[in-house]
Amino acid sequence: MGGGKPDSSYAARYAQLQIDIGHFLDDLRTSGRRIDAPMSYTAMSELPSRLIAENPSAKPEFDVGAYTDGLPQTPLVADGAWSSDDVPHLEGLIHA
Repeated sequence: MGGGKPDSSYAARYAQLQIDIGHFLDDLRTSGRRIDAPMSYTAMSELPSRLIAENPSAKPEFDVGAYTDGLPQTPLVADGAWSSDDVPHLEGLIHA
């Protein structure tokens, strides 16, 4: 790199994201707060959105609840919840 400029490559930003997520999870564990409800994909996308909108590092204290309260919830759907009769068949659509 050189020149005193921070590395803004994808690899460097990804590495920093992993570090930040690790710190968030550590803070969540040490806070004693538990998230007992299953987390939906919408909640998984909402949580980083909240973290980006309000940078937790810019605050003097980290309040987990400010980011996790009221996350969207959706009913649990298991991978094997459908029978094979419910799934459309692709026979005849695939050409050799």
